[in-house]
Amino acid sequence: MQYLFSRNIDLIFLYLPLTLLWGSFFILPEKIIDGELNLAVWVIFVLGIDVSHVWSTLFRTYFDKQEFARHKRFLLWSPLLIITVVFLLVYISISLFWSVLAYVAVFHFIKQQYGFLALYRYRTKTFKNGIKKWQDKLVIYGATVLPVLLWHLNPETRLAWFVEGDFINLKVSKELYQVLVMIFSSIYFLYFFYWIYLNLKAHSLRVGLLLWVIFTILNWYGAIVFLNSDFIFTTTNVVAHGVPYFVLMAFYKSKVAERTQKYNFLKWLSIIFFTVLLFAFVEEYFWDTLLFAEKPELFGEAWKLETDQSPALRALFFALLALPQIWHYFADGIIWKANDKNPSLRKVFK
Repeated sequence: MQYLFSRNIDLIFLYLPLTLLWGSFFILPEKIIDGELNLAVWVIFVLGIDVSHVWSTLFRTYFDKQEFARHKRFLLWSPLLIITVVFLLVYISISLFWSVLAYVAVFHFIKQQYGFLALYRYRTKTFKNGIKKWQDKLVIYGATVLPVLLWHLNPETRLAWFVEGDFINLKVSKELYQVLVMIFSSIYFLYFFYWIYLNLKAHSLRVGLLLWVIFTILNWYGAIVFLNSDFIFTTTNVVAHGVPYFVLMAFYKSKVAERTQKYNFLKWLSIIFFTVLLFAFVEEYFWDTLLFAEKPELFGEAWKLETDQSPALRALFFALLALPQIWHYFADGIIWKANDKNPSLRKVFK
């Protein structure tokens, strides 16, 4: 077995979009690459993929009676806890909220990159334990954590996770930064080729697995360190994170429902995507009309509630609207964990 889901699913849904996206960067005008996301790009990538994929978690929790019963305590109490914590954070400091959320998001995105690599190992029967498991962790965490660290240090960074200044300011001089890039990059890429050598020697390198690692390096190291482009990092990271999650959810649902022959993979993918796209639009509508007022051409005029004059009301809106995203971050660590509460996982990926 060379792939996670299947040859066609992996190549068409996981890697073809990223290949086309990276290819487009060579022909797009420089003003687009170096600029902010325009409305069309924002709708496709942020609303259509990033925000939407968050809502797809519903299909393995509240929209599934069996899954709800397995995780009932978490599903009942976690929303209340998240709303309370976010309300307090925003009420104390809006910048503190964005910083905390940015680091939680970074952790979530990086963990998913390793999570899919671990799924590849299990699915292709090349699962590793002990030091060999850490070799996989190093190749993924090196490709993601090092670029984020260099992002913090870069005195000329043009990137922001959510808002400008949401990361702690650790900027160093330009000269020192260039030296650090050279040192970190040399160490990492030497290790990457050593990792390939170890896997070839052990006959444990698979096509899909290698592509997953290569695109992780491109999307993080390439976009953040070598290109320093917010446009490239945002679009590639959203596609590499959101699309595989949609595929994972649809694949899981189709395999679990296989005995009933109700829906196949493509039908589940369509049902999930178009359902959550509606939820995502409604969420972004309220973000824009209640708080940000940045996209009147899409969402219309903002409601004149003067939230800037009421810290408590603003904190409440933030807490309610940030709930789906933050809850998704924590729910992922529970519903995709291979334990007794998720008995179908091993069956699906056997």
